[in-house]
Amino acid sequence: MPRQSLRRSLISLCAVLCLAALAALTVPAYPFPAAGAAGGPARPGPDALTALAGQVRDGRPLQRGPARHIAVPSGLPVVRDAVVTLPGLHRRTTTSADGYFAFRNLRIPASSAYTLIVQKKGFGRWQESGIRLVPGMPAQVYVELHSAALALQVPRPVPQPDNGPAGHAGHAVAPDSCPGNSSGWTSQTEEPPTIRVYMTGQHGSTDAGDVISYDFSFYEQHVLPDEWEAGWDEPALEAGAVAVRDYAWHFVVNGSKGTIYTSAGDPNPCSFDVDDYIDYQDFDPFAPSYNSTSTAVNRTADYLYTQHSAIPETGYDSGSQKDSCGQDYGTRETGTMSQWGTQACAQGGEGWRKILATYYGYKLTPFGSRGPAVAVDKSGNVFAFWQNSGGGLEEALYSAATRTWSGPSAVTAGGKGMGPLGSPPTVALGPQDSGGYADQYVFWKGTAPASGLWEAYWNGSWHGPLDLGDGPLGSAPAAGADRAGDVDIFWENTGQGLEETSWNGSAWTAPSAISVNGSRLGPLGSSPSVAVAPDGDQYVFWRAAGAGAGLQEAYWTGSWHGPAALGDGPLASPPAAADSSGKVYVFWENASGDLEQAAGSGSSWDAASAVRVNGSVIGPLGSAPAAAAGPATGYRYLLWRGPGSSASLWDAFWDGSWHGPADLGLGPVG
Repeated sequence: MPRQSLRRSLISLCAVLCLAALAALTVPAYPFPAAGAAGGPARPGPDALTALAGQVRDGRPLQRGPARHIAVPSGLPVVRDAVVTLPGLHRRTTTSADGYFAFRNLRIPASSAYTLIVQKKGFGRWQESGIRLVPGMPAQVYVELHSAALALQVPRPVPQPDNGPAGHAGHAVAPDSCPGNSSGWTSQTEEPPTIRVYMTGQHGSTDAGDVISYDFSFYEQHVLPDEWEAGWDEPALEAGAVAVRDYAWHFVVNGSKGTIYTSAGDPNPCSFDVDDYIDYQDFDPFAPSYNSTSTAVNRTADYLYTQHSAIPETGYDSGSQKDSCGQDYGTRETGTMSQWGTQACAQGGEGWRKILATYYGYKLTPFGSRGPAVAVDKSGNVFAFWQNSGGGLEEALYSAATRTWSGPSAVTAGGKGMGPLGSPPTVALGPQDSGGYADQYVFWKGTAPASGLWEAYWNGSWHGPLDLGDGPLGSAPAAGADRAGDVDIFWENTGQGLEETSWNGSAWTAPSAISVNGSRLGPLGSSPSVAVAPDGDQYVFWRAAGAGAGLQEAYWTGSWHGPAALGDGPLASPPAAADSSGKVYVFWENASGDLEQAAGSGSSWDAASAVRVNGSVIGPLGSAPAAAAGPATGYRYLLWRGPGSSASLWDAFWDGSWHGPADLGLGPVG
């Protein structure tokens, strides 16, 4: 795949230096400002301020034999009390208990190169020269220490006009020779936790010939600065971030190109998803990354493009510096995106969504990775939960008595937070004392490699997190409870079938696949949603897999029925369901980004309709909606992550008519 790539060479044989946004890691990141106001990054003058922060991890476990089970960097231990110096700026610090360090308020001339040194007893001395710091564009550094000393050199990036899709020396290509993917990951609605990368040696001899599992977000944030210029306008970088995400996800799901290598090592061509060079995407885990590219990845983290409900191979190339918006090498193009063309579009005032539509024409899908969860108790109190930017569980509470929101606050037990979460949370309510709050049960998918079912619960105080031992989960879970407080949880398993477990008042049942007349329910095209009636009947919904992306249902009224296509859609997000006095309401974001609903139960359903307030539809949303029924008959309450970079919590509710949408000012969500 051709690209605007930045080629570099390295000197070390013993270690890995990866520069990336710390927000991609599973621990809280340093709070750096955004890369610039809308319309383009800031253009500071000479001797302006910047910052350099980072984290240090122990890379020695990678050298102790097969490391397939280790996800880099999240699976490696942190290194505390390491001494970190920037000799050229006379700055020195040590890493915290979480392995972090930060140099702030660095006054530097424009585009200057510096050396960073990290030392800790028991490890080899780490040194990286040629790190380019840019005024107004903070950088984040991930350092991986090994036993031996190393010295790395990153030359100044040199843009390549067209690196081309042709194979580089040392391998041949056997198209479509792999019968499946290397990881078993099949979901096209839940982001894969990792991506397996074959290190070709094109970026240096460190790890050449190895297949390494990298955290998926870490991979994204290392590809984008090697493919797009970090100083370009924000919409161009954001369009590039979505293209990078789609391309990587496509090969995780579908398997590699079957490339046969004869240079560095000789791996099974079906044992990885991508390689680190330009036949896929230019992934250099040894090169600098900047806040502008990391911000672009984070701001678009909930979106990917789909074509016929599948993730396409989003082709792009460097194009020409003379390309206007929509051109690739001077020719009008639909299907291949010019990197220079994205910058022309951005400079012409187009946002990233419009840029992607100009070049690809596919459907933009919010896959709901950062949506909230909501529940309403019989007193009308509202409980909202979501994953915060550090990966932990956060909550806010609406008191019906005072009609005010409190929070947001991190959910903690014994002084420790809940997380990191590997999916958005789901919540079910249990018993409620007179005048008090209902018990709250929150569930989520754990992080790789186990990706099991986890729980935290409140019955006057918080308890958890608890690993329930079920999994691995292939999607976010969905939970609901009946009037007795018995909880039912559903998810898509890694075989793309619908699976459940239940709490019967004293114990969790063993997870079991749901089948009707001997046939399993699946594959699912999204995470499921469930509405549990007061009598325990269960109604499960999901977006259909394949063409159409319509609304599908299965329901239990003593035995399972379905799956049934309800004739609504296409859905652009996973659905949300709530039961109010025996009537089920389902909500989703449609292809135009607006909120739609359908109502019914079992086999009887009303036609879908847009949710309107004073004649205006509600939308666009920034995530899949979350839905809950209230104490009054027919009452419905909705929450979602707001559109744009603010990522705050929004709501709408129905108490006889629709009200909203309203920005609650809580968050950010994710």
